[in-house]
Amino acid sequence: MKRYLLILLVVLVIFSLVACGTNTASTITATTAATTAASTAATTAASIAATTAASIAATTAADATTQPPTADQTVTTSDNSDITFGFVAANLAVQFPLDLITSCVKTADENGYKYLVLDGQSNVQKQLEGIEDWVASKAIDAIIIEPSDSDAIIPAVELCNEAGIPVITCDNRAYGGKVECHIGSDNISVGETGAQYVIETLRNRNGSESGTVIVIGMPARATLRDRADGAKSVLSQYPDIEILEENVTVLTVVESQQLMEDLMQAHPPGTIDVVFACNSSNSVGAISAQEAAGRFDFDIVGVDDSKEQLEALQDVNNKFLATVVQFPTNMGQIGVESLIKCLNNEPVKDVTTDVAVITKESIADHIKFVDELYASLEPYRNF
Repeated sequence: MKRYLLILLVVLVIFSLVACGTNTASTITATTAATTAASTAATTAASIAATTAASIAATTAADATTQPPTADQTVTTSDNSDITFGFVAANLAVQFPLDLITSCVKTADENGYKYLVLDGQSNVQKQLEGIEDWVASKAIDAIIIEPSDSDAIIPAVELCNEAGIPVITCDNRAYGGKVECHIGSDNISVGETGAQYVIETLRNRNGSESGTVIVIGMPARATLRDRADGAKSVLSQYPDIEILEENVTVLTVVESQQLMEDLMQAHPPGTIDVVFACNSSNSVGAISAQEAAGRFDFDIVGVDDSKEQLEALQDVNNKFLATVVQFPTNMGQIGVESLIKCLNNEPVKDVTTDVAVITKESIADHIKFVDELYASLEPYRNF
């Protein structure tokens, strides 16, 4: 009996120990799981915090590059206000030089340069005296000149050379002195292009390449001389075309109109077929003389696109049929950009700018272009 009791007691002790071991193991397992979970949660939280911080930093950096700058961050162009450009126009009363010089002013202003403007008023002596004053007073550091006379402007170019002032010419060349580069149309090509339209007009009028053509230019201006030469080189290829060359001495509408009135007196109705006027003032002078005399027996082809020329092209009854258009604003912009290169000791070269023929059929599109262009130039007209 005692033996059985002893065995029963041993069994109970063993069972108790086993039960205690199981609880202990469960407790250890639960504690370990809780600890692991807490550790994992802490690690995850830390990871999320780090990721969030990195994301915020990245977003902030992105915002800094995509959002408009604050007042303290505003980016400004280089300050070149210690440098002054001189811009010399042939005649600011004429649309072409006005547009050229306005484009010069706009480009200089956008790049932070100061500028002075001289209106030659179609008087090369006025250009010479103005440039001499600028050089003597050290008022300019570089200059763009649209010469009124390609030969007579040479002393002014040479004076700038002696003073170390870079010279660039636009539209009209200077025939002496050192010029860094020239920006302008190929004026022989301008004349050739105009002459081709004259020939087309003769075909429409007379059924063949025949008739009398008056070419109005001005030999003292290289641009007009080249245009006249280009036109004559094309027209002279047709033996039945009679070429009469006439020239003004001053590029004003008044003088051009007077010349055309004299020509109409010398050539009665039916003896003139086409007038090719080599610039805007000659074109407008011819148009005005024709209208004043009521002589609509001849057609007119011109060069440039002044307000009066564009108005004449829009009038279906006007005998002004077409004009070869240059782009003086391109000349002005490229001219100033070239001056900046000169000051930075960078190489420059001559640039030939484009031309186009505007007719009564294409005038509407050109008017739209001109309106948009002038709207962009308007803030810079007050010089």
